[in-house]
Amino acid sequence: MAVKRIKATKDTTITNAYKANLTSRGSGSNMGASDILEVFSIYAQASTSSSELSRILIDFDIASLSSSRDAGNIPGSGSVDFYLRLFNAEHSSTTATDYTMLISAVSQSWDEGAGLDMEDYSDPGIGNGGQGATWVARKSGSFSAGSLNLDSAGTEYVQVSDADAFSFTDNSSADTAFSISAWIYIDDISADRPIMSKYTTSGDNAREWYFYAKGGGSYENLHLYLFDETNDAQIQVNTAAGTIETGQWYHVVAAYDGRGGPQAGKGISIYINGTSSTLTVGTDASYVIMRNTTAPVQIGALSYNSNYFDGQMDEVSVWSKELASYDVKEIYNEAVPNNLKKTTAYEVDDTNKLMAWWRMEWDQVIPKDTATTIYDRSNAYDGTGQNLDDADLLTSNYAGINKDNETNTGLYWIDEGGTFITGSGYNPSLYTQKFTTGVEDLEVEVTHQVEEWLNPNYTASYGFGVFLSGSYETKENSYYTKKFFGRDSQYVLKRPVLEARWDSSKQDDTSNFYLSSSRVPAAENLNTIYMYNFVRGQLKNLPDVHTVGTADRDDGIIYVSIYSGTADGSGPTGNKLQLPLGGGVADTNHTNITGGYAGSTGVYSASFAYNNKTVTSIYPVWHSGAGGVQDTEYLTSSAITVNTFDEQVIYPINTYTTSITNLQAQYSTNDQAHFRVFVRNRDWNPNIYTVASTKIESAIIPKIYYKVIRAVDEQIVINYGTGSGDQGYTKLSYDASGSYFDLDMSIYETDFSYQVSFLINEGSDYVELKDKFNFRVVDENDIPG
Repeated sequence: MAVKRIKATKDTTITNAYKANLTSRGSGSNMGASDILEVFSIYAQASTSSSELSRILIDFDIASLSSSRDAGNIPGSGSVDFYLRLFNAEHSSTTATDYTMLISAVSQSWDEGAGLDMEDYSDPGIGNGGQGATWVARKSGSFSAGSLNLDSAGTEYVQVSDADAFSFTDNSSADTAFSISAWIYIDDISADRPIMSKYTTSGDNAREWYFYAKGGGSYENLHLYLFDETNDAQIQVNTAAGTIETGQWYHVVAAYDGRGGPQAGKGISIYINGTSSTLTVGTDASYVIMRNTTAPVQIGALSYNSNYFDGQMDEVSVWSKELASYDVKEIYNEAVPNNLKKTTAYEVDDTNKLMAWWRMEWDQVIPKDTATTIYDRSNAYDGTGQNLDDADLLTSNYAGINKDNETNTGLYWIDEGGTFITGSGYNPSLYTQKFTTGVEDLEVEVTHQVEEWLNPNYTASYGFGVFLSGSYETKENSYYTKKFFGRDSQYVLKRPVLEARWDSSKQDDTSNFYLSSSRVPAAENLNTIYMYNFVRGQLKNLPDVHTVGTADRDDGIIYVSIYSGTADGSGPTGNKLQLPLGGGVADTNHTNITGGYAGSTGVYSASFAYNNKTVTSIYPVWHSGAGGVQDTEYLTSSAITVNTFDEQVIYPINTYTTSITNLQAQYSTNDQAHFRVFVRNRDWNPNIYTVASTKIESAIIPKIYYKVIRAVDEQIVINYGTGSGDQGYTKLSYDASGSYFDLDMSIYETDFSYQVSFLINEGSDYVELKDKFNFRVVDENDIPG
């Protein structure tokens, strides 16, 4: 089986299109139960500059795909390609032409929903009294599914190692601007509750800045300290008493313009829920600038004097700029979790930008934060080019992520229209398809992304988004409309799939073995032979030739030695034959061929060239070692006759005739059918020998491929896979008995007949053979018992 299809587990269409009244948008609607998926861009329908978009979300069961790989049913990375396939749905509306679609991995979880209406957008989605994904992003009042939960016992806080980027000073004559932003929820404020600090008196004094909620007495307000360690001077500002209470979420920001000097406090602003607070501003004649010290950054702690946060914290960020009031209001209105890189405050140059951002997310980001690591999502750099990422993030008694006290959890998007991966390890150019006529199916190789999802270190997969590429979504032109069949379509073969393709063919040259020739390319001089370890009629792995890593053996290593003999079956004689360099032979005149596990239970293979002109009947002996004391012999294969390229008979490839010798009239969807294909020249005439023989030999065709169509409408189910780009996934295997291939019948829709045809390649020519073969697929329960 070289084709495996993974069916979609959920899909939906999301849109911000106008409803029929052309005044309100359908962005809060959901279409998760529709049998159609739709992509479009409509320009200037509601006004001269209005834009309406529609996108597809689709997800697959990657866990089952991983299990299939673990079970050996899908090859390892590098030996299989994955394709996302969506099938065009014909419709009566205008079909756009000449556009490009982008396929991008979704970076947060989403619900499919149960909406159907794709015309009036009347079925509500999440947040609108309905269910399922919509176009809408998170807004004010919604909180994330994850937050940092800390107590005040001194055992829970986060520590980030010292870096120059957290010292907002030139250490000579001036401070530099910075801002701290966080969402906080305080359970108890009977004492000071640190939000963030770079401030300690332990050992050498290393005091720089400290942002906290002051507790006890009549305070319950926010404070920011700046400290000049050299002059033992400090600047303090604070909000009015009673501005912070327990039991509710606040968005808090401390922003400093970096002016320095005794009046530095006048350059500080503190915001609560997007609004600038009235401050009490302190001065200090001795204060000049903050100094670059070695203090670590602590989130939720000022550990040197045993002050700790009590409650929850989320979306903590540090900026190397003073956030303006409109920046703060935008961040607040986006609520949490938000995307700070989409705000107007974010800049992409090397100065004045977001320099650290800890999201405290356990479900909505990739990779997820854990009980030991909180990832910095800023991709920022300090003055030396050091990346302030998770490698520099240290945690001390970190409590982990919880979901207490949040509302509207993870069901809204961070960004309108979906949140997609466009960063590390992802190349959008790999996942595009050009549509010329507009009615093409979508078939895009997405191997790189699927292999990332299958990597055990990858934390989550949320499927793909399919939409018009950026230039087409923003173009002053309409692309209306492209429709695909959804996973609930009545047309089973047109439902979206993630298709794995690989070359599973086994080219056993036991009956097609050739002596090396200088006329033949090096690769063609290699012969591959197979060992099939049958135990009581079933293939079994050799106990000491392991297919997984072990301490005492290399994976799947097995050895073969070649002996001379005669074709009458009397067995091998003499010593091991010396072999030329190539294939599994490491050096010239070696006598052992290194073989290995062939990817199927109990099947092993080895490749080598053979140049001994005098010995034309040989016996392979399979064994466990290179001839040492522990060498164990497994099997002596039957005699192999050595052919020469001078003896080849050339037949025109359109004269072959074929038959499937074990074809049944019908198969159930649970069958893994094994087909034996007999091939001979159409003009073959029996001679005295072949008439007397009870067995007619099948011709060995190295490159023969199969195709399967549905007979009633000639819809292609599996096309000829002949190219290197798709692993040659429909190439037939062959052994001494001829060609063969397997089919997974679960792919096919029941109660239909299907037709198999064959394509032969010799040299640069491909010719489809005339013989066709039909079978029917039925439900398992319809097979007579």
